[in-house]
Amino acid sequence: HSSAHSHNSSPSPEPERKMRVEVMNKDDLVLEKVDVVSTTTSVTSDEKSSLASDASTTLLGVIRENAKHHPHRHFLHWVDENCQVTKSMTYGQLWSLTAAAGDRLLRAGVKNGDRVMVAYPAGLEFLVGFFGCMRVGAVPCSFHPPSPARPGARENFDQFNSMAQEAGAKFALTTARLKIAMQARRLCTRLRTNVKWLSTDKLKPSKKPDHLPDLSPPPEDVAYVQYTSGTTGAPKGVKISHKAVLHNLRSFVNNFDAKEKQVGVAWVPQYHHLSLVNFVLSSAVIPTFSAFLTSPTAFMTNPLLWADMIDTFKPTITSGPGYGYALLAKHMKAAKRTLRDCNLVCASIGAEPTDPRTLEMMTGMGIPKDSVWPCYGMAESCLHVTISHGADDQAEDEEGHASCGLTRSSEVANTCVVVADESGHILEDGGVGEIHIRGPDLASGYLTQDKEADKAFHHELDDGQEYFRTGDLGKISNGRLYTLGRLQERINLDGKELFPVDLERTLEAKFVDFVCPGSCVAYQHYGWGVGILLELRNTADRSEAAKVLTAESVRNVLGFAHGSLPVDAVTLLTEGSVPKTTTGKLRRTEARVITLSNTWKESSVLWQWVDTSNELDCSSFANDWGTTEDNPAVNKSFDC
Repeated sequence: HSSAHSHNSSPSPEPERKMRVEVMNKDDLVLEKVDVVSTTTSVTSDEKSSLASDASTTLLGVIRENAKHHPHRHFLHWVDENCQVTKSMTYGQLWSLTAAAGDRLLRAGVKNGDRVMVAYPAGLEFLVGFFGCMRVGAVPCSFHPPSPARPGARENFDQFNSMAQEAGAKFALTTARLKIAMQARRLCTRLRTNVKWLSTDKLKPSKKPDHLPDLSPPPEDVAYVQYTSGTTGAPKGVKISHKAVLHNLRSFVNNFDAKEKQVGVAWVPQYHHLSLVNFVLSSAVIPTFSAFLTSPTAFMTNPLLWADMIDTFKPTITSGPGYGYALLAKHMKAAKRTLRDCNLVCASIGAEPTDPRTLEMMTGMGIPKDSVWPCYGMAESCLHVTISHGADDQAEDEEGHASCGLTRSSEVANTCVVVADESGHILEDGGVGEIHIRGPDLASGYLTQDKEADKAFHHELDDGQEYFRTGDLGKISNGRLYTLGRLQERINLDGKELFPVDLERTLEAKFVDFVCPGSCVAYQHYGWGVGILLELRNTADRSEAAKVLTAESVRNVLGFAHGSLPVDAVTLLTEGSVPKTTTGKLRRTEARVITLSNTWKESSVLWQWVDTSNELDCSSFANDWGTTEDNPAVNKSFDC
């Protein structure tokens, strides 16, 4: 029923067209010419075989098949800040390079079953380390590397060390350049990681790529460890089996016309499940899919790069968080530009509850409405749970929440999605509760030894079935799933529940010229009111902002849109102050803790207002959130 299926009626497939692209391999300075398929073309029978064959029960088995049948096919391309392809990889190169990486691991003492941190800067080298681990039976644990030269390096190193310790990892794979940077940091400071770093980017392809033991792990074995975004706490390692991720990939492929090749573009971090599954693994295991990737830094520096990639490489698939599309739309509007002859069949949007205004922005810059696909997913389900297939699936509820997919779309993939209350009772149509899922895409559990955390995967509801507790609030109405926010972040005012995202979007829409999009935070201020954090745009006029952004104006805007609310605290911050995940998700819990403990950097706070008229003792709330002050409700005023 999606637009992806509409091509079936075409009388003949579109003739194959190719671009001639100069590809510079910067490591060994070999310039080669590469034919890059720039439009969808017909799929041959042998191209369908790799993912569908009986031998394809593991990721390792699939890439072996692709190297055997399509050794010279370029499936993954790296794009620089100028929208130029700087490196491409074939299936044959992947198999040979992963053999070399496997040899490197064996020489270092890595054994079958060991876990290895895979921490590369943005680039194609990541894939070599990722699959290189699998070639010798090791389990890759992919996460962003520590940043030796950036602010907050100590926290960055501490987090990485904590993850490596939890995984029991003794080794970490990266590039030679980052390895040297880590060694230099260790000599100059006390910051160090508790793993031995191995570089793989200078390795030459193995001349005997099949010499390593022919490992055939059971499909139920852990293929890799995926870390969660960490919106409400420290990122958790999720154990993903070969069986689960291959099922998720097959389900994703089924959304598209099987007779056509697909091309993807993306800028999301390669270690995040959105990029890893949708583009890196999809292109590595599906010979009818190729992808063009760039770095998040390149996109954030020049958001129009995303549009350039869409115009240049004519993709059928792209994905990103809502704030990314909003940022692109803003720059497209400023440049008075729209996409040229957009080929997109699927522009999926995820990460946060879908904002209907973002969907309008996407169509406004030239993405066909049928190609805008809000979706819902998470690391614990590999990636996808529900997907909206075009305009027919999109619908807003009475409160203005956008649907993120039909539950029947997940049922086709043998995944069951329900909403239940705290007692475990499955709610009827329209009931708001916690989203629960079960199905073959689910992870094997968390890496942590905390048995309480693992109970989330075995929560029994009143139908007698075990589900995974997502921690997300939502509802199912007329077969459509609506996500409303995180259970831990909801605001409760004398029995009235509020969802932070609703308040945040109201304020961002009202103060659009002053407030940074995607950076407003609404939180429970102690036990009786609402607190608000706003980021002031760097480009905003501060004297004008001081007149417009006041505690009274914030109260009035929220009161008009949501009824009388006890707004007890408003803080205006400089741009970039609010903590976020690597994909731009708000860390509301962390922001709340910083505010209640009065530990914002002084340079971050422009002004702060707190209603001190409430005489209740705040100490118990402060202690619950690890604050050091009995009552941080102190009014601060800074020159705007």
